[in-house]
Amino acid sequence: MVIQEMKRLESRSNGRSAHMALKHVNQFSTISYSKGNSVDDSLLSFSIETGAIVATLDNELKKRLKANGLNVLTLMGEKPILV
Repeated sequence: MVIQEMKRLESRSNGRSAHMALKHVNQFSTISYSKGNSVDDSLLSFSIETGAIVATLDNELKKRLKANGLNVLTLMGEKPILV
């Protein structure tokens, strides 16, 4: 689901962030996981269940993750930060 969403976002006119993420996604293992009505719901559920860190630039998803006491990897400028 996440890779499909990144490809959809990449096709938009300002899909630079998604394009950069897709370039790096092959460095990581992927899993099949789906819970909830959206990609964000699935990411939140998976992180709650496993304690996994979620990497995102999505402000609403960051707020939901932080509200549940979860760690988020994001960018400040071009530098990755853990919040």
